Amino acid sequence: MSRRTALTLASALAVGAGLAVLPTPAQAATVVVDTSAEPTSALSSATAGTTIQVRAGTYYPTATLQSTANGTSSSRINLQPYGSETARTSP
Repeated sequence: MSRRTALTLASALAVGAGLAVLPTPAQAATVVVDTSAEPTSALSSATAGTTIQVRAGTYYPTATLQSTANGTSSSRINLQPYGSETARTSP
């Protein structure tokens, strides 16, 4: 094996080894909430791609529901009902 071939092979292996340890994106989470405290907690720990499903019932949040997390146009943070259930908020 020539010196040039050996260097090319070593470079390819080094690049391949580096790719093997790159972090992979976290999988999007689905969180199901069913108490008045859980929507606030779910929003505060949400990351891009998180779906928060709210079970049926009336929720009485103690503060305005607000997220400080950033989604993206392709990986949004979604707040939706659980299946076909109906959820409401009341002051």
